[in-house]
Amino acid sequence: MSRLRRNHISRTQYSDPVIPPEEMENLSEEDRELAERIEKRKSINRKSRIRRKRRTVTVLVLVFALLLTMCSREIVRLKAENRALKKQHAQLEEERDRLTKELGKVGDKDYIKEQARKQLKLLDPGEKMFIFEDGEQKKEKEEETEENSKDSGAEKEKDTADE
Repeated sequence: MSRLRRNHISRTQYSDPVIPPEEMENLSEEDRELAERIEKRKSINRKSRIRRKRRTVTVLVLVFALLLTMCSREIVRLKAENRALKKQHAQLEEERDRLTKELGKVGDKDYIKEQARKQLKLLDPGEKMFIFEDGEQKKEKEEETEENSKDSGAEKEKDTADE
């Protein structure tokens, strides 16, 4: 009978005591010890289940927080990219408007004349153009003229030697 009782006791999963306290007095010492061990195991199992649930919930919360952080970073990055693209879009629209206006002027004689002056350095008859050079440009031109004068001097010497 004690075997049947052991199996029955070990299979129960209720939080109530396996054997009511009134019946505990009627049991043998062996059965009483067995019932106490079973109660202890139940208590330990209950505590371990609670710990497992807590761990599971903690892991889920951490995973959720990690996902939330990753998503929020991505949202911030996309918003910054969106602002940059909007700014670039506005600049491109301004450039398009400017080019459209310039395209409308292409047939105008005054515009053609202005562009010829700017880009081709053309002048009207009787006009004079004064060009002022920067310091670096002067140095470059001086070096070029010195090299040209040396080269032309060497060529004159060759020409006189050939004759």
